Amino acid sequence: MEIHGFTIKFSKLKAKQRRNKESILQNKANQLLEQTEKNPSDKKLLNELYATNLYLQALMRQNTKGAILRSRARWQEQGEHNTKYFLNLEKWNHCRKTVTKLKITDNEYMSNQFEILREEEKFYETLYKSQKSETHMQSKPTFFETENITSLNEEEKLSCEGIVSEHECL
Repeated sequence: MEIHGFTIKFSKLKAKQRRNKESILQNKANQLLEQTEKNPSDKKLLNELYATNLYLQALMRQNTKGAILRSRARWQEQGEHNTKYFLNLEKWNHCRKTVTKLKITDNEYMSNQFEILREEEKFYETLYKSQKSETHMQSKPTFFETENITSLNEEEKLSCEGIVSEHECL
């Protein structure tokens, strides 16, 4: 039982270290990409960016192998059969729907994932923001304002409640 607990703790620690390393490498790649966009003739930056991207791809291959191994285990347990074709299709679809570079103006590009997400959020906030101004809203009353609601007199209130007054019975 001690071996099982130790193994789980060790593998969680290794996975956390791998995720942290991948995050650091991704940030480094984003910074290098921004620097190479500013200075595209610097060979040292280009080589460092290339090496960082290769290392990131190696980590992604390791993650893919882990997914393949887990899918094989799932197939053994549940009968599911994931082939290399479907795993590559899933990987391709993920790459296709990820925005890696965003054009802000004619000469300005953004490649940092966090900045891209902030720009997308700003875009959709302005897109779906209400276009009506406050003066326009004040000039036209809505249906639910109190001046549009009529009140019932006593006779109507009683008839709505199903109570019939004595005068109507005679």
